[in-house]
Formats: sequence, structure tokens, C-alpha cells
Amino acid sequence: MPSDKQKNVKDISPKKKKKSVGWIFGMVILILIAVSFVAAPAIEAIVGGSSSNELVFGSYDGEDIAYSQDSYFYDQYQLYGSQYQSDANTDSNMALYQIWSQAFNSTVVYTAITQMAEKVGFMTTEDTLNQAIIDSGYYNDEDGNFDIEAYNKTSADQKASIRKTITRQLPYQTVLNDVGSVITSSKEAKYVGDMADATRSFKYVTFDQSTYPKELTAQYALTNAQLFNTINLSIISTTDEEEANAALSSINEETSFEDVAIDSSKDSYASAGGELGSIPYYAIKTNFKNVDESMDILSAKAGDVLGPYETENGWALYRVNTAAQVADYTSEDTLTMVRNYIANYDSDIMDAYLNDEATKFAATVADDFDAAATAANLTVNDVTSTSENIGNSQYMSTFSTSDTVGTLATAAADDDTMKLLFDTEVGTTVEPIKSGSTYIVAYVQSEDNDSGMGSYIESVYPYYAGTHNQQDLESAIMSSDKLENNFLSVFIDKIMSNT
Repeated sequence: MPSDKQKNVKDISPKKKKKSVGWIFGMVILILIAVSFVAAPAIEAIVGGSSSNELVFGSYDGEDIAYSQDSYFYDQYQLYGSQYQSDANTDSNMALYQIWSQAFNSTVVYTAITQMAEKVGFMTTEDTLNQAIIDSGYYNDEDGNFDIEAYNKTSADQKASIRKTITRQLPYQTVLNDVGSVITSSKEAKYVGDMADATRSFKYVTFDQSTYPKELTAQYALTNAQLFNTINLSIISTTDEEEANAALSSINEETSFEDVAIDSSKDSYASAGGELGSIPYYAIKTNFKNVDESMDILSAKAGDVLGPYETENGWALYRVNTAAQVADYTSEDTLTMVRNYIANYDSDIMDAYLNDEATKFAATVADDFDAAATAANLTVNDVTSTSENIGNSQYMSTFSTSDTVGTLATAAADDDTMKLLFDTEVGTTVEPIKSGSTYIVAYVQSEDNDSGMGSYIESVYPYYAGTHNQQDLESAIMSSDKLENNFLSVFIDKIMSNT
């Protein structure tokens, strides 16, 4: 039974025995036969009046990656199409793109690996082919054994289809399985296991905009009071000045602002009669191309219609529903708004304060992190044993599972931060770490060595290393200079335009 520590690690143990080549063939064949009702688009409908009977999406090492009747690409289209057919919530255009894209990628990999097999002189003997057909599972009985009666009852056309599919797949699948079954060095497995063994636990506190003091926030607000005056407004947005003047004329001719907004406005507030609601001045002034003109709103009376004014994306009219009002700086909502403004528009002020506070706190920790945090009225976050997992390997624990709050996990995604956390001496405080607009002060609580976890990782490593070898090969193929990838342009030009 895995230890508590093991429970925090993503389960990577093999659940089933590795499937044989024949079993994989069988599943592919069964799926293709089962989804034969998935209507692959007629090639004539895609290429129009062209005399070609295939659609070429690119090439690999000079060989076309082409969709045509009864091709590997065609089979893959049906295979992926069946997976999307049952999902009624999938956007049809996105599903169409995913089906064609996945079928294309699979065909590229198949073509490249088949070329490899040909270059090394791979030959499919009759005995090998017959054994693959037997192992495919298509003719098996309920107990999973080959059933000669089931074979005899299968039509000649189905037998021919199965044989053709396996013949086409055999070189590709053999190479892929060979890559996946490369023997992993025991020293490599031990090395990874040893890395998983070495873990550390941490404590940390954060200094973010919520810790910026009320006094400094209110002082900033009073110094920049105009920014935080609130105004209740409605808006009509147009694409050009002529439309804006036409809208203004309608309003002057006694058509209500709301009706004009519903009929003419080009923004998301149109359906609500243009109502923006109450907003701070700083939020509306950025909508003016000439910021000085935004001052008109501050001096306007309730009911005034202002504009048109040029914006970054067109023109706008405003109606002042309630004149500008001074913000209440004793309100927590107002202080939160001001803090947000400082963090987004005047961040240097807040950053300097948070950095200074984090540095001063780190100097007071001494040997008791919890006591220092309590004295500073800060919340301590605990992080359980975690590996130095640069690259986010699935073989080792990650901060994403050990840090339930997530702030340190976000910072540790940076390699330099990860190294800093594991290079700092145990029982000491890590120098303040900046993550976005937040400063983190972490304390290295302990260093552990769990040989059980290392043994566990070492035992499953060879199984997953083979899968990773296959994935690496596929990635290398898709990024190879030998690949001419015209998928997107062909998809848009030929598939979308004919759908």
C-alpha cells in the first residue's frame, strides 16, 4: 500500500499488461468497422471540379500527405469522427477542425514511420501477417480465443478489409513498438528514483495588494481624488462620426437615449439601453482618444448628453445619469478599488512597499517562522514534501499538489525560483520571491528522503519511458524539416469553404 507521500504523487503505475501488436491492430480494426457509418465527405465535394481524386495537405520527405478514398488518412478521419459524433455539446466548426487536424497529424506520423521501415528493409512475411490477423481479436470467442467458426462466418469482403488494414499497419506498428520497448538503463531509472526521493517541505507567507495598508491607500486616493469620483453613465457607441451625429440628432428630436442605443449602438450595452452603471472616472477616461475631453464628464449635470467624442475604436455619446460624486474613502469597497488601481496603473509604489515589508519580515524570522508570522498578523501556508521538479516531470511530486493555496506553486514554475527553494539551507528563510505583483517569504522546514517513493518510481519508470520514447519520436516527426505542412490553408480553402 502506498504511503501518504505516495498518495500526493500522480498515479503513474501501470494498471494493465502492455497490449500486444495484434491486440492493438484488433482494436483499430474493430473501431474502424464499428464506425463505418461515419460519413467521410465525398472527395469530389471537396475538390470540386478538379480531376484529382485526392486532397493533398502537404508532404513528408517528398511523399504526399493526401486524403483519398480508402487511404490511411480516410481511416483516421472516420476514427476521430466517431469520437466527436456522440458529443452534442461540441461546436461543429471546432469539431470539424479537430477531426481533420488529428487525422492529418496521425497520417504524417504513419507516413514517416512507414518510410523508416522501408529504409531498413522491413518485410512482412505471410506467417507474420496471419499471426497478426489471429491476434487481432476480431475472430475471438467470448473467452478471448481465436474462433475458427467466427472466422468462417465472416464475409470475404470483411476478411479482405481486415487483411488490408493489418498489412498496411504492420510495418508502422512494429517500428513504433520497437521504439517503445527499448530497454531502459537501470542506472537511468535509479537516477530518476533518487530525484523523487529527495523532497523538502516549506512554510510561506505572502505580501500582496491586500496587505497594502489602509492609511497609504486612503492617502493615495486623496492625492488623486479625481480618479475615483464615481459617475453613473449611459453610452452609445458608433463606428464613425457621421453615425454618432445621426444618433445625437435623433436624441435632440425627442427620441429617448435608450431607444437610440438599442437601435444604433455597437457595443454590448446596447440591449440595456446603453446603461453602463456607476463607474469610477479612471475607468471611463481611457475610452477617450483625447483624454482631456473626458474632463467634461466630471463637470456635467444629471441628464446632460455629451459628445460625440472620438474613442480608440470609433465614436461615442454619453448621458450622465447621476453627476460625479466624491468617493467614500472610509468604505472597504472604495479602498479595494483604489488598491486595484495602484496595482494595475501605479504598481511601482505598491511594489516598493511590498518588497520592503517582505524583506523586513524575513529578517525577523530567526528560528521560529510561525511566531514571526503571528506577530506580523500574517497567515502561514504549509507545503508538504515536494521534489525539486524542474520541468514538471510526472515521475515526481509537484507544488501543484503539495501547495494547496497555489501561490508558491505559481512562483516555482520558474526554474530559477525552484533552484532557489532547494539550494537554500534547511531551517532558514528563502530570500523574498516575487511572483506577479506578490512577494513570497518561504521557510525551508525540512528535507526528507523517502526510499519507498524512489523504489516505486524506479519500478514503473521503464514502462512509461517506452511511452515517452514514442511520444518523442512523434514530436520529432511533426517538427521535422522534412514535413511540408499546408494543413491550415488547405483546411480553410477546401474543407470550410465546401462545408
